[in-house]
Amino acid sequence: MLAVLVLFAALSVCSGSADAAVPVPVVSPKTLSFGNQSWKTTSATKSVTLKNNTKTTIASMTIVASSGFTITSIGTCNAPLLSHTSCIFTVAFEPTSVEAYVGTVAITALGAHKPGLVKLSGTGTAVVGQPAGHVLVAGGVNSSVILATAEPLRSNHQVVFDGWYDE
Repeated sequence: MLAVLVLFAALSVCSGSADAAVPVPVVSPKTLSFGNQSWKTTSATKSVTLKNNTKTTIASMTIVASSGFTITSIGTCNAPLLSHTSCIFTVAFEPTSVEAYVGTVAITALGAHKPGLVKLSGTGTAVVGQPAGHVLVAGGVNSSVILATAEPLRSNHQVVFDGWYDE
């Protein structure tokens, strides 16, 4: 049975099957958790290693992060990724609202059908230092305002302006 599988794999490579012929990098780690991060701020970066364990060079690949996360550096991961080499890129969490974020980084080799994935998670939190039950309002006279709350507002919540704050 093993000989048949090896022969099939060799035939797939020779016949040009995209799954077998196009190497996909091995991703490590497969999960990054950023924990709590104040909204509109950027977390410390975390590193991801891509390793090409095949005998074939990866000629081209794309690295894309979900909303709320950003690729801060692609390092040496700008293809080609030579056979049996690795590269490192970094990811940061940049929440734009007070909520839980779940996403991915997708690494797609040109011609591959399945991307390498890194699962991402983090929670955008209210600005540190705001007392419980209070909100931060950013804006000015005759301008829009931005509210950040520790919990989502529900239909029975009331927002009340209770004074000015000057730094």
